[in-house]
Order: sequence, then structure tokens, then C-alpha cells
Amino acid sequence: IAPQELYSYNIGGIAGQLGECLVQNCANSVAVDATGVTELHSGSQVYAGGIAGYLGTGSELFGCRNTGNVVAAVSNNVVDNNLASVSPEGSEYAYAGGVAGFIYGYSNAVTVENCTNGAKVEAINRIPGFQAYAGGIAGHVDSGDGENAGVHILNCANLNGETTVHAAGGTTMTGGILGSTTFHDFTTPNITVKNCY
Repeated sequence: IAPQELYSYNIGGIAGQLGECLVQNCANSVAVDATGVTELHSGSQVYAGGIAGYLGTGSELFGCRNTGNVVAAVSNNVVDNNLASVSPEGSEYAYAGGVAGFIYGYSNAVTVENCTNGAKVEAINRIPGFQAYAGGIAGHVDSGDGENAGVHILNCANLNGETTVHAAGGTTMTGGILGSTTFHDFTTPNITVKNCY
């Protein structure tokens, strides 16, 4: 699966973007290749995931598996609405995850349970000094501190001894399960990762 050359930021093996939905027992085995974004709109990001590129608030993923390689890349060619080259705003990042490139649980919690990745995950940012996030399950997890907010990663696995998770950029965040999480001084732990390996 490959994106169009412009404005295709959410790329996934099952869906580019999911929100307020339930996805059960889905599998992806094809490569999710988000390296074809040759021009990136100012202030935008590239999200690539084996199941979903961007997993939005209120979503639930159960029993999903990915065996297709995932790669997200940001080119050093940022443009405005008229397609003229401009300087980056500072948030043009690359996110790649074996299950989801980015998980956003601000207003309603997101749950990812019994999901696996068995493929290579790579995030590349070619803008000097900019960030790339790569994780075996998710590239980045973001949550608020509200009563209904949160992200819960339960009983998930990044499998296959030959699988690699790699990020290349000015700043890189890489992990076997998660590339990174948002830091908040939560009153209660709104981001939980349990029984994952």
C-alpha cells in the first residue's frame, strides 16, 4: 500500500485513520509504504501503521495482527497551500508502528488488546533536526488527563526475532513496544502498558 505524492499522511494496512470504532480479528500482510510523500504540507505529519496509520479517540482494536513491513518517511520538501516551498513549522514528524503509527486518546480512551506485529517498522525524517518515532506496536501514544481519556495497550507482542524497529532523524524515539509516550503529570495513570513483550 503506497500513498499518493501529496497530502496522504495517514496510511494503514486496514485503514489510514480510525476513530470511535471497534476493529476485531483483522490481519494485514502487505507492506505499508509511506515513503512516497514527496511534498509535505507545512505543519503536517506522516503516520503509517500495520493496522491503522492514525488510531483516534474512542477506538478499540482486539486480536489484530500485522506481518507487513511498515515504513513512514518525511521528505525535506515542505510546501504551502500553493505548493510553494516553505520552511518547516517544527511539527513535521514521521510516525511508524507495527499496529498503529500514532494513538490519540484525549477525549475518550483507546484500547489495543491482544494485537501482534511480526514485521519490520521504520520511521525516517529527512528534515534536518526533526523527529522520527518507531515502535513495534505504536510509534507514539498521546493522552490527556480527563476522566474518560487514556490509552491502554494490553497483552500485545512484537514478535519474530528477525523483526527490527528503526528510526532515523535529527531526534529519534524507538521502542520494541512504543516509540514514545506523551508526558503529563497525570493524577491517575492514563497511559497503561501491561503484559506486552
